[in-house]
Amino acid sequence: MKGNSTGRPERKDALIKKLAQENRLLKGLLELSKAAHSTLNSQEILTLALHQIAETVQVHRCSVLKLGKGKDVGYVIATHEDPAIHNLRIDLRKYPEILKAVDTNQAVVVQDTSHDPLMAGVRDALAPTRIRSIIVVPVILRGLVIGAILLKSVRTQKTFTRSELGFLQVAAGILAGALYNALVHETIQRENSQLETLAITDGLTEIYNHRYFYIRLDEEFNRASRYHQPLSCMMVDIDGFKTVNDLLGHRRGDEILKKLAALMRSTIRKTDLLARYGGEEFAIILPQTDEKGALLQAERIRMAIKRAKFAGLGKKVSLTLSLGVATYPKHAQRSPDELVTKADRALYEAKRRGTDQVASFSAFRKKGDDGRLYG
Repeated sequence: MKGNSTGRPERKDALIKKLAQENRLLKGLLELSKAAHSTLNSQEILTLALHQIAETVQVHRCSVLKLGKGKDVGYVIATHEDPAIHNLRIDLRKYPEILKAVDTNQAVVVQDTSHDPLMAGVRDALAPTRIRSIIVVPVILRGLVIGAILLKSVRTQKTFTRSELGFLQVAAGILAGALYNALVHETIQRENSQLETLAITDGLTEIYNHRYFYIRLDEEFNRASRYHQPLSCMMVDIDGFKTVNDLLGHRRGDEILKKLAALMRSTIRKTDLLARYGGEEFAIILPQTDEKGALLQAERIRMAIKRAKFAGLGKKVSLTLSLGVATYPKHAQRSPDELVTKADRALYEAKRRGTDQVASFSAFRKKGDDGRLYG
């Protein structure tokens, strides 16, 4: 009987310790699952997951890496000890434990780096780091290894346990599923963003299109009205562009349109919006800009195009612009359409004066029903 009682307290303590560890690991899995599914941002998932894994297993270093196209290349995409690390390229030949895990699709546990034969080739490089234990768990998605969880410990009295390995294998599965969902979501977002860009962009000139011009004009008009700020609209037409197409052909004419649009975009402010209104006509929204400021901007655009050199035009054909300006609330108070209409009437007056001109709706005064501008 005496012999049977020997070691019972020790066994009891060991059992309590084991149960406490398993309880901690189960709680860790629950928190990890919550963290991994709390967001659809892949980088946030990694940050939250690594923090939970490191806290649960109590390790010195915890990282997630993805595999590169080459067999020997990997990228550390997140690490719990330094959130700034992202897509750090590493040579996997210096990490035999990772290579083995990837090749075998199995977790690799190095309990003691100073004695494990697997680490013989890198033992000297590891010595200054005080790393003793390493565990690598592949992250597998649909049968393919897409990366790995890498944990390193400097613990001197305790190495990784079987229960901790089981925790990490389940954690890798949770992480793979969560990352897959996040990456699908991010891909859809990118595709939607590309579709939205296509929907508001003119296919030829790559500036905004007629549809988006009116969407933004409505927004800016409402904002100007609400905050009692000026808003100007500018209508722009290329003088005699039909001659360019007739002489050089439509393909060359399209190239000139693209360059001209790029020049105008580089001339206006970042807060202004340039759109192709149709054919060789453009429209510009100038927020918080009064009539004087809009006329100055119109003159800068006119001169920039006049000085520009367009390949193939030669001396026979010169490229100039006619521009019309109208401003809220000075010229239009009722609606965005009224502002566009009056800017368009100012443009026609610039054309009437002989092209290569800037005109404002302020020059308008009614004379009969001809609707001409005088000034």
